[in-house]
Amino acid sequence: LPLTVPTQALPMSVARHRASAQDLPLESVVHAFEAQVQRTPQATALVADDGVWSYARLNQRANQIAAHLHRQSLMRDDIVAVLLERRGDLIASLLGIMKAGSAYLPLDPHSPPERMLRALAQAHAKAVLSTSELCGHLRHAPVKLVCLDEAASEIVGADAGNPEPALAPGQLAYCLFTSGSTGQPKGVMIEHHALGNLLGAMSRSLSTTVDDVWLSVTSPTFDIFGLEIYLPLTVGATVVLAGRAEAGDPAAMVELARRHGVTAMQATPATWRMWTEQPGCPRLRMALCGGEAMDQCLASRLQEVAETVWNVYGPT
Repeated sequence: LPLTVPTQALPMSVARHRASAQDLPLESVVHAFEAQVQRTPQATALVADDGVWSYARLNQRANQIAAHLHRQSLMRDDIVAVLLERRGDLIASLLGIMKAGSAYLPLDPHSPPERMLRALAQAHAKAVLSTSELCGHLRHAPVKLVCLDEAASEIVGADAGNPEPALAPGQLAYCLFTSGSTGQPKGVMIEHHALGNLLGAMSRSLSTTVDDVWLSVTSPTFDIFGLEIYLPLTVGATVVLAGRAEAGDPAAMVELARRHGVTAMQATPATWRMWTEQPGCPRLRMALCGGEAMDQCLASRLQEVAETVWNVYGPT
């Protein structure tokens, strides 16, 4: 709900209606993205450390990665881990894995190796998509290593067309592990229809348009990352992918937002508090807050720097 309409202020019948489940399915993220590529191939899909990616370029790279994964004899619903820095190839790889009919498991390159190895084992991952620089400590793991740099020529020469097999709604889209705050991290498997339902509902509620520019600062190991990446890419908007250093520096985030005309961002309460303390922080069209409970003081501060404020805690 927008914070300007507190649930407790609504009549009980309305509050119950607002809280009820709604069936708002979006076709799979892959198909919705491919349809947007057809509509606006030369529009800017992604801005990252490694350059500006048009919708056509991002789709072509994802298709080539998907074709390369097919050559690795990966099967439908196989889980492929992704161990990459925050650059364009990260997004292309996530899309490519889903296009190949597999599901991705995001790993943080800066997390302890023991955590990564545990996640790989518990998820029964069949492969890891990474670079030779990042996957050194996984060389002896019982998984196939697919290094983008080592396979560069094969990937560039792979089929750049959209893969033919259709994705079923009940097919796995991704698997991620919880923070482990109450014990060992536990794997959560998300199917395409669940992700599509979230995106369909949020697209209608947020009224995201092709003119929006989303700043992505969330780690791909968190569920809300899917919203801040795939929602813009399925409606023709632009994603500005903050690098690791920028994502941890509020002053750098504000400068990035100013430079690229950012209109929307999702972040934790801690990040939003730092954001609102920055001098001259730009006014956004949408501020989405998640990851932790949001107090009324922060809600009021956010309403001063954004047209609409949303509590998106708990998308999974």
